[in-house]
Amino acid sequence: MNGFLSTTKNEEVAKMFSGDNEPRDNYASIIFELHIQKPLNYTGKPFIDISDDGNLMSNEEEVLFSAGSLWSIEDVRRVEHLWYVQLRNCTDRDTALDAVLARLTNGYTLMSIGDLLRELGENDKAEDFYRHIAEDESNIPDDQKGFLNYHIGMLRAKKKDYNGALDSLNKAITYFPPPTGA
Repeated sequence: MNGFLSTTKNEEVAKMFSGDNEPRDNYASIIFELHIQKPLNYTGKPFIDISDDGNLMSNEEEVLFSAGSLWSIEDVRRVEHLWYVQLRNCTDRDTALDAVLARLTNGYTLMSIGDLLRELGENDKAEDFYRHIAEDESNIPDDQKGFLNYHIGMLRAKKKDYNGALDSLNKAITYFPPPTGA
């Protein structure tokens, strides 16, 4: 995104920009409620309230956020034809964000995305993602093939597709060496 994210503190203005709560085919009206936590040692992206800058649009109560501002989804709810999504700003010192970014930048990036989808409860998307990765077997080490099939099997079991789960888990076992000793 180049430039700034333009927002308003006025809910009526937000409703107007989102479609004024009118039902429209193939469209969803969404209001993003941005919650700012700005501690004394704030290190996140800058933002500015330009409500009182003397412009003609001052009734918009406009706030500009820098490109690259990061937000965490806190809640999603529907009221009639309008969706409300509550977002909380993430700072550079956000430990939950750090954990996700570390997972996405270290090791198996593609696996991490599937794992993240699974943790978010997006099991169908996670399974589709794992299957898509598994289709390109030429670029995947055997241990990753095993883990992909393991995760697919566990997701199938959650859906009570026990035959599909067993097939995937049996396939996963073939990618791991047998235990040694005894």
